Amino acid sequence: MTNHYHLAMETPEANLVEGMRWLQGTFGNRFNACRKERGHVFQARYKSLVIEEGRPLLGLVNYIHLNPVRAGMVSLENLKDYGSSSYPKFFKKRLPKYLDRERFLGALEFPNSGKGMKQYAKHLEFSEEADPKERENLGKRYCRGWAVASKEYRKELKKMYAGLEEPAGWGGPEVIELREEKWQGVLEELLKEADKKREDVELSPKTAEWKVRIAKRLRETTTARNAWIAENLAMGHSSRVTNAIRGYSILWDPFEAFAVHNAGKGSAYVRAHRPAKLIAFSETGSRSSASKLEYSVKALSRPKKIALAKKWKAGQPKTSSS
Repeated sequence: MTNHYHLAMETPEANLVEGMRWLQGTFGNRFNACRKERGHVFQARYKSLVIEEGRPLLGLVNYIHLNPVRAGMVSLENLKDYGSSSYPKFFKKRLPKYLDRERFLGALEFPNSGKGMKQYAKHLEFSEEADPKERENLGKRYCRGWAVASKEYRKELKKMYAGLEEPAGWGGPEVIELREEKWQGVLEELLKEADKKREDVELSPKTAEWKVRIAKRLRETTTARNAWIAENLAMGHSSRVTNAIRGYSILWDPFEAFAVHNAGKGSAYVRAHRPAKLIAFSETGSRSSASKLEYSVKALSRPKKIALAKKWKAGQPKTSSS
């Protein structure tokens, strides 16, 4: 196409990210070298969808082959001679090793041969959609989301993904649905550990201690967003999640909070000045009073903070809150 490309490919190994980095990086470097240009050739990250075998794969292959026709770059009659597509190569007696026509021909029960391709060419004529709205729907189906598959196949993929560690570099809006399925599984396990049920989520206060504890675990062990956590734990606005977790660290378990910081999950400042050391603490009557005291300590100058730390380390003052 004039400003993008489509590929239908299989990766025997889980290395799509590395492969696409090499492909786009190599193409970009050569493109810039030939045209004496600089900067990014591609506007954004590529999109990848999982395709189910059979009819879903056939639909994608049809979409790719007919894309230049629908864009007005070539007529359907001349598609067989269009050099910027793999379509003409499928008619050769000896296919290049990197091409496989058996799968999409097999979905139509056509033979894997030149005769089968002639039948496929007729199939494309009937597949060409003249209605602009339908063409737009096809674009949405094959260029958005995370999978082109039946409900049953998508369900199997979600279960498989839930047990895997997410590949580095994999992202984009197309994987949100998969991630949420994984978060949901972790949430169910945490509810079970807390001896809570779904009805308890709705009936308990927004910042119930057990809710905050689960929210904290979700933040530490998953990539779940505050908005998702707030919705699924009935905690109100997403900002309440951050505030509640912060209050939990102050109010319930300061030692656990320091362990999190020293594990590299705290603020940028703490991560850069590890290990942090807890030299003194005491309980307060409420989270509100603890937050007020924390604010007053933060407002002190550095010399006064050092002096206060020394007093606390020496065991003074005898009655203090932090």
